[in-house]
Amino acid sequence: RASQSGENLATFVNNLMNYDGCAHMVQDREQKFGNSYDWVAVTRPDFRFALHAQPLCAYAEAVYHAHDFAFLLPRSFAMEFLRSPVRTLKECVSGDACCCDSGTKGSHCVELPEDKPRNKLA
Repeated sequence: RASQSGENLATFVNNLMNYDGCAHMVQDREQKFGNSYDWVAVTRPDFRFALHAQPLCAYAEAVYHAHDFAFLLPRSFAMEFLRSPVRTLKECVSGDACCCDSGTKGSHCVELPEDKPRNKLA
């Protein structure tokens, strides 16, 4: 069971790193061509767009989420949405609020054993 939870954690972190990579690709392409996107769509590579949708100009500026990791993000918010989880992982150290479960009674911070380094991820 520990192996399965380790695999789930690796998959979760990999997804967050993919979001960060997506943000970099969007910015690189915008800089290369001198244009900015109005919207950013983030989906799995096997996602199939089969339903009719409104033209993008008909959507209010908000985050739209569909099942299974499909997001439609206004560009004004996309970079923060895509980058903040990895930034939090890189900057979080034991005892920080990001390592705590604030939704429960008391403080349930993830604590490293005393002999483990408390460095931020590089």
